[in-house]
Amino acid sequence: MQYSQLGTSTLYISSIGFGCMSLPKYEKEALSLLDHAIDLGINFFDTADIYDDGDNETAVGKAFKTKRDKAVIASKVGNQRKPDGSLSWNPSPAHIISSVESSLRRLQTDHIDLYQLHGGTIDDPIDATIDAFDTLVRQGKILYYGIVYPAKRYPAMGFPIFHG
Repeated sequence: MQYSQLGTSTLYISSIGFGCMSLPKYEKEALSLLDHAIDLGINFFDTADIYDDGDNETAVGKAFKTKRDKAVIASKVGNQRKPDGSLSWNPSPAHIISSVESSLRRLQTDHIDLYQLHGGTIDDPIDATIDAFDTLVRQGKILYYGIVYPAKRYPAMGFPIFHG
């Protein structure tokens, strides 16, 4: 497996990443797939707090609890389940800060390697959102973060950025 530096971060990720969104709901199968991926040299695993209402992060956390040093874990925040089952967009600092705590608990880790905003709109409070992510970096809860800026609002920044 080949590995490359992720942007200007200190993270080196496998050329093949494992998108965890479609992990089987049966824990034994999910853990087997994640273990096999590690055996193949895959070290980059992408999940989100909204996938299977958090159960996806729980499976990832269980799989890597004793192998944390072998996995670069990326998770995402921003979508929120409403009582009727639909999703709403919430990039507020309060949501980001409270969501990371739940993600860390489910992932059974003290930090997330890459925490990403799971979408974005031109009306997002981007400065406050960046401040929230910066706070999480300072607290050691995340190492890096990624945000996609709407190109119409920030024409020179219409690409993902990573901070640490």
